[in-house]
Amino acid sequence: MGAKKDENRAERAAKPTQITVMLRLVAGGYLVYLAFGLLQEYLKPAGGGKLVQMGCAVLFGVIGAFLAGWSLKKFIKGEYIKYGEIPDDEEEEDQTEDI
Repeated sequence: MGAKKDENRAERAAKPTQITVMLRLVAGGYLVYLAFGLLQEYLKPAGGGKLVQMGCAVLFGVIGAFLAGWSLKKFIKGEYIKYGEIPDDEEEEDQTEDI
């Protein structure tokens, strides 16, 4: 029974809430948007700090794409705790406390 409870906790810990998934999706999209903006500025002929700008654009693009892709996958597959849903683990704890 203890192993099953630990497994449920690990499964629930892997499931973020719906708002968390949506915020991560928006944040990832914004980082990709910023990366494209930095790349457009990089391509303009004037300006200094090109190496730092290019590095930040690549970093923002990679992190943003990963964050948006991971969040979109979770959202499409429904691997999150929906609004108003009570995780199974909390229900089990409530029942054992009553005994």
